[in-house]
Amino acid sequence: MRARAGGQQSSATLTIKAVVATAQLTPEAVILTAGNSATLTATARDASGSVISDALFIFSLSNQSTANTASIIRSTPNTVTVRSAGAGSVTVVATYTRPSDNARIEDASLLTIKAASSTPIPTTGQVIINEALVSFADSTTQPRHDFIELFNTTNQTFDISGLSISFRLTDSVSPRTVVLPGAVGSGRTLIMPSGYFLIVNGAGTFGVTADYNAEVEGFDLTSAAGGIKIEIGGVRLDGLVYKERIDTALPAPFDTFGEGDVFVLDSSSSNRDLVRSPNGTDTNNNLNDFRRNGTAGNVKPKAANLTIP
Repeated sequence: MRARAGGQQSSATLTIKAVVATAQLTPEAVILTAGNSATLTATARDASGSVISDALFIFSLSNQSTANTASIIRSTPNTVTVRSAGAGSVTVVATYTRPSDNARIEDASLLTIKAASSTPIPTTGQVIINEALVSFADSTTQPRHDFIELFNTTNQTFDISGLSISFRLTDSVSPRTVVLPGAVGSGRTLIMPSGYFLIVNGAGTFGVTADYNAEVEGFDLTSAAGGIKIEIGGVRLDGLVYKERIDTALPAPFDTFGEGDVFVLDSSSSNRDLVRSPNGTDTNNNLNDFRRNGTAGNVKPKAANLTIP
């Protein structure tokens, strides 16, 4: 802007600041399991719907169904992180106060909190690696993807949410890990009493649908010398170490993944289906507990293993 008077002129810059007209808090509804947290984002817009990036929000909680249902653990000018404590519900409120007229512009989201799962988490030996297919001849009639079959050795249901499977890829020196859906203790992923749970490098294998498709994580097990271990909440449940021949090298840390002596395949066949035989046998010694099944007709995911002498 410029002004002139008496032969003199002067100029000044006029800054027009956008005025906040609406606020939006997203997501508008969140469901959590007790003990977990969620982050919500507040967005300010002017009357034309354009985003105003420098708006400062104040966050609060209201309408808690029970005392201490949730608490704010962290916030920025436009985000808030809320941790859930117990089952119930709470309203998360984002408030912007407009400087020109002190008008309060708000939006809210409903946070619903479910109780943590009452289903127990397994401990060592209660859920085991019952079968691991690390290599097999291709078929023109069915997909044959690498898989691990877990087996529940007890008569109770277990919560295996957050269970991690660490394994070796071909010639890898560092473990790759797949984690089952859900936070530990959330009750999202279960294994039934005396039941099986199938993790596959694909949607299915040998005519059986995967319980968890780990293809995105690259669940490609090495066939010559490898290790597999399963853990949950820092507790090791089971492990398997195998190699093609007694003199096959097995690098660290995979040599520590198993139980007892290393299972030696002692075969040059590419058909390598490693099974506990008899089904579910667990003496904490891989050499004693596992056998190699090389017959396609005997590969039966989510079913009892054939007894191999």
